[in-house]
Amino acid sequence: MSGIEIGHAASLAWGIDAVPPQEVQRMTTIRPAHVDDLPAISAVCMVAFTAAVAPMLTAEGIATFGTVAAASAFAERLQGDNHILVAEQAGQVVGVVELKAGQHLAMLFVAPELQGQGIGRALLQAVLPQVRGPQMTVRASLNAVPAYEHYGFVLDGDVGQFNGLIYQPLVLTVPAPVGADLANCISQYPDRSYNGAIPLSFEMPSMRVALSLLLLASALSACSPASAPVPTAQAASAAPASAIAWRQGDVDDAFNEAAESGKPVLLYWGAVWCPPCNQLKAGLFKDPAFIALTGKFVPVYLDGDEEGAQAWGERFGVRGYPTLIVLDPQRNEITRVAGGNDAAELTRALTVAASRRSAVAETLATALATPATLGAEDWQVLGDYGWEVDANRLAGKRSTQDVLQQLAKAAPEPALQRRFALLALATAEKPTTAPTQVRELLQAVLAQPAEVRRNRELLGYAGAGLVKQASAGPASSNALGQQLLVALERADAARGDRADDALSRALTELALARQQQPEGALPAALVERVKQRVAAADAAATDAHARQATISSAVYALRQVDDDAGAEALLLAELKRSEQPYYYMPELAELAEQRGDTAGALEWLKRAYEGAQGPATRVQWGVLYVEGLLRLAPDDAPRIEQATEALIAELDKQPSGYHQRTRQRFERLAGQLQAWSAKHKGAETLARLQQRMQAACGDQVDGACKDWLS
Repeated sequence: MSGIEIGHAASLAWGIDAVPPQEVQRMTTIRPAHVDDLPAISAVCMVAFTAAVAPMLTAEGIATFGTVAAASAFAERLQGDNHILVAEQAGQVVGVVELKAGQHLAMLFVAPELQGQGIGRALLQAVLPQVRGPQMTVRASLNAVPAYEHYGFVLDGDVGQFNGLIYQPLVLTVPAPVGADLANCISQYPDRSYNGAIPLSFEMPSMRVALSLLLLASALSACSPASAPVPTAQAASAAPASAIAWRQGDVDDAFNEAAESGKPVLLYWGAVWCPPCNQLKAGLFKDPAFIALTGKFVPVYLDGDEEGAQAWGERFGVRGYPTLIVLDPQRNEITRVAGGNDAAELTRALTVAASRRSAVAETLATALATPATLGAEDWQVLGDYGWEVDANRLAGKRSTQDVLQQLAKAAPEPALQRRFALLALATAEKPTTAPTQVRELLQAVLAQPAEVRRNRELLGYAGAGLVKQASAGPASSNALGQQLLVALERADAARGDRADDALSRALTELALARQQQPEGALPAALVERVKQRVAAADAAATDAHARQATISSAVYALRQVDDDAGAEALLLAELKRSEQPYYYMPELAELAEQRGDTAGALEWLKRAYEGAQGPATRVQWGVLYVEGLLRLAPDDAPRIEQATEALIAELDKQPSGYHQRTRQRFERLAGQLQAWSAKHKGAETLARLQQRMQAACGDQVDGACKDWLS
């Protein structure tokens, strides 16, 4: 049996808000698929599958689907007896249908955000003339079987399994004539007042079902105006939520609600200025599948500048912005994730966490002691865990690298073994693995599109370093680096080939190039490619969140190719557009300092501090200003003291705020002030600052505040 015969997930939407068929036809073009469409086709399939089907499957099943839904797999089937059509809006592929051998509905997908507009209907109508014979078959996920039976399908054999995909064969008898007449019938059938999606193949069933597939069983008779309507019991109770119902800041209240409802708490910890936080807001937090998923949680939005936010961050061991933590009503951590640019992957990971009540610490303890007793879902949680934002909380006294290496040996599936091994390499302070082993590991991962997709963020930020660890010389490094870039490009194509992904790849390519050529000018073609990617990312980022997520990376890319003038121009332009212009000013200060403009650099740092908003943010930017004074104006003790006193005064506005990032920034500054004092006779200045700090600390229980500078 070939993988495509499994009949994968589909979304055929007929909704109360659906666009009439005639309007859909005006807006949407249905045409045969061609080779250039394949990356976009794959992306549509992967997003729908990950949102609705992946949570029911093991890692093996998810990987299997990733293989058959890859652009290369579609390319092969396009040459065979498979009729593949795409729906296109404004030049973008938004849906796909695939009919195998004229009788098996293998794939039918509509982009989740466009379901309910009649696109699925248009695709089905377009492919029906290609049906050959009196039956249409489908292989359904087990939880979809009752829905199929209700719509006229009957069981056709026993439950089967194919490489982790579990399915129940069903068949629908379609009376003749089928082809064009039935297609015309469907095009004329009026919309009912229903909302939702018909689950075809591997997709979770929904009681928000619209028009029954009984239309097909009834064939031409369904065209009759006298046909009985679908029972109203099948109607949707409500339209899907359009935004996340965040609880703003009140963590205690959220846990009270969790105790009453039995739902876990989903705690988001971030900041308005943080680029990866805005990446989540531009992508994941707008994703319909994730918005729907948050209904299974008590979602809490905790901005780092809210009252008590830093204390909560310290309590839960949060390392940096952004972090998403799932906690049970008793405040035990179920899992955490770091964020990222792949909404489908994050939704998959959090879907698994939504139904769990086992603390991740207990799961890890079992994995290390008796790994054979863990189930597939337990291993999946450990593999998805945000080790990079863990601050060694889960590993405890052991090194995270040692824990991950042990998990790599114990994991039951090769893909998971390789993920843990990659994480161990990426978190290691010093390389300890032989280059040959690193090279073999990296090559094995890069050869599997599903594994590249799952590890996309890690391979992006750590890929060049891994290539360096695997190096057996310039030639092998260059070959492995090219393999990495090709794999990343393929993975990015599968999720839509966005401009920000292309910019991310350019940064990886720059890092690889600098490893090969530490000094001197970079190749002109690479420099030009980077500038083009920056321009494309800048143009594509049209809303505030997308821009905040993109511009700092774009500036960094330009500076890496020695285009400081271009970087400065981009920053200055962004000051006029951004809602957090202070975020970019330290970068402008660095550019000024680099060209010897000390006064200009300090002015930018001062403006950044003065413009910063929120108590924790003001401390962070204020520390940058004082550090600038210590570095660029060390002889100006009065100015240094005045700026530091102003910074300490920020604590007056947050009586219990000396925690986490605020505490870390003050501790860092203390070391620099002490080093400055030793060289510039600043003992008296430090004594006055310490006295001022003790007054600002007030009744804070944490002695670290009053012990500052001691």
